[in-house]
Amino acid sequence: VDESAEPGTYTVPMDLEFSYIRDIYTDRHTYTVNRNTGTEETSVTIRVEPHGQLTVVDVRGDGLYKNAEGDIAVTVRNTGSEAMSDATLSLVGSHHFEPQSNRAALGTVAPGDTRNATFQTVVRGIESAGSYAVGFRAAYEDANGRPSESSIRYGSVGVAEGPQYNVSVESRSLYVDSTGAARV
Repeated sequence: VDESAEPGTYTVPMDLEFSYIRDIYTDRHTYTVNRNTGTEETSVTIRVEPHGQLTVVDVRGDGLYKNAEGDIAVTVRNTGSEAMSDATLSLVGSHHFEPQSNRAALGTVAPGDTRNATFQTVVRGIESAGSYAVGFRAAYEDANGRPSESSIRYGSVGVAEGPQYNVSVESRSLYVDSTGAARV
């Protein structure tokens, strides 16, 4: 069933092909099985339940550099057909992002509502600046009070080269075994 299927009851037609044993002939050392085949048209009823569905609308990074700690801000939307009660959002750890804070409380997210969350993360395993995938998952209670979890949804966030700086040193009257000053 497609993820975007509307809730409801659907009848799906099916053609069944089958075989069955018509008769068996035996003698002292062998036997023969005769089969018939058949087809039958039938249908199956499928019920699609209302559900919450997480969609990543926007992802932004702040201070994301190689081997540094920064923030990932995300905007998510419930594009499903059911409210997500007591929802929490998690940043899914990966090879590149190691969450330092997780489980942002979203409250109840009705269909069509958006929520924002920010996560602290450490950037690891990045060789060069660029855009990297980051995943999010929501945990919530459905309309029947059952715990549910969304599929992981991904967004893209930019990781920069890091701060650039130059160093220059000016020394003043430095001698061996003496105290002096240096301007950096």
